Amino acid sequence: MSLSTVRLTMTDPPNGESCPWFLVAPLVLTLLTTGACGVGERPNPNEAKATGTLRVLTAALKTYASVYDAGFPDRLRRLGRPRAGQPDKNNANLVDPVIAGQNGGSGISFEKDGYFFTYHAGAADRKGRIHTYSLIARPLRYGDDGYRSFFTDEAAVIHWTAEDRAPNASDFHL
Repeated sequence: MSLSTVRLTMTDPPNGESCPWFLVAPLVLTLLTTGACGVGERPNPNEAKATGTLRVLTAALKTYASVYDAGFPDRLRRLGRPRAGQPDKNNANLVDPVIAGQNGGSGISFEKDGYFFTYHAGAADRKGRIHTYSLIARPLRYGDDGYRSFFTDEAAVIHWTAEDRAPNASDFHL
């Protein structure tokens, strides 16, 4: 049996013509991995804004850890604006008040652009430094505000799931 007879094909029933699998497979994989096959799903601009906010937070957290040599903050409020004076370890002025939870947030969570964001700081070491964190962004109303939930941590890789659940580091990454 030759290789030409062992060929995977997809057949179009009306005319019987076949299409080699290697032409169709990339399209099918793209549709499956992007969630584009879901009924009623369409790109949501809130998802792009949510990943942008996660990138801003990731940069701010890494800057905080570097500038203040204290590891990551225990809460997002430490990234916000000082009420007076110069930025410091407690008010680093790295993000806007909404992200810092200074405008109605809790200091570890906030709402923005149809998403609810939650910050989880890892345990502090003996010197009080926090070396790990995670950030989760979930649509306020799954399906209306977004179809994907996002996760990132100190590795700065954004993971996502199209399921209505909390995402984690095992999910697909952008």
